[in-house]
Amino acid sequence: MLRVSIFGAGVMGRRHARVFALCESVRIVGVVDVDKDAAQSLASLIGGAVMSTQDALACSDAVVIATPTDTHATLVSRALEAGLAVLVEKPICTTTDRAHQLAQIAERKAVVLATGHSERFNPAVRSLSLATERDPIVSLVTSRSMPRSRAPRGSITLNLAVHDLDLARFLSRSRVEVAFAHGDSDRVTIGTTLHGASFGEHAVWQRAPARARTLSAATASGARYEADLLTSRLTVDGLLLAVSDEEPLLAQARAFLRAVATGDMSSLATADDAASAVSLALEAEALSSYANPHLASS
Repeated sequence: MLRVSIFGAGVMGRRHARVFALCESVRIVGVVDVDKDAAQSLASLIGGAVMSTQDALACSDAVVIATPTDTHATLVSRALEAGLAVLVEKPICTTTDRAHQLAQIAERKAVVLATGHSERFNPAVRSLSLATERDPIVSLVTSRSMPRSRAPRGSITLNLAVHDLDLARFLSRSRVEVAFAHGDSDRVTIGTTLHGASFGEHAVWQRAPARARTLSAATASGARYEADLLTSRLTVDGLLLAVSDEEPLLAQARAFLRAVATGDMSSLATADDAASAVSLALEAEALSSYANPHLASS
């Protein structure tokens, strides 16, 4: 049994805890949060005990870190130095240099470091990735919106657009560069180049009346794919494709456990993947028409 501790008893911490508790090879031993009531509430649901950071690191084989972004780098570093496997929520941290440093620690300690870019495990995205292995994507348009009340705190590019920038790299299997970005603290549109020439556009809005996550892709052969990432619906040239019904976070948890057991990171977002997504997000923010004071002081 792999002993796992959950760092963060907020929305994402509770979601990760639920799916890891479903995995037969896992025993959740600890819950860590500065809010002791929240930690106790989560521990009572999934088992384990409310612990300090030091105690959780001492009795775990792996940790899931779903704390505020500005705490990620320190917690990930401590866990890696303790020889533990780590799954950290996206973004991995707030700077590209720090992300690369974390990757170096994981390599030196020979432990798994994965980042929770869970959109990779959306059934529609997984099916699209398989379908385009031999028919590369040449254009990609993504759109993401949600009410501000449900949006994560901080930078819209670093906390939301980072999903779509990672998807652009993952689905195009190529180098991605930021071509333009414009917007403000509520809405941003980012243009990217794929394969050094093809095009992507990613719009994120966090003052919308309802949640929406859509993706459109065209391939070299002329096929056109449309996906609704909320319902995991995928069509090609208007025809509905069958997709898996596996929950993305559960699929990600299982992939993480396989990586811990076998070293196979092929389906996960590595620290280097996460660093690239952070780099693209920060570049897009610098090009857009506003500056985020939180990042400026980080």
